[in-house]
Amino acid sequence: MLTKPEAKSHRALHALSGRAEWTVVDEMFQAELAETFERMMTARDVQEIHRLQGRAQFIRDLRTLVREAPKTLEKLRGSSL
Repeated sequence: MLTKPEAKSHRALHALSGRAEWTVVDEMFQAELAETFERMMTARDVQEIHRLQGRAQFIRDLRTLVREAPKTLEKLRGSSL
């Protein structure tokens, strides 16, 4: 998992996710993730598998942070009152 981002990072991710361009970027990440999983299936070197696992985890974490940014911001607003 990525380190816990600050509120300003969640706001920035939320702003990005609302833009039409984010859909294109998210589709790119989704394709990259699928390709990474394919490469993991055929990799023969343990170090390569570990590197690909880290890559996949980062992509998933980033996409999750963007997707959950509105909920996280709502929680942050509720806890700061």
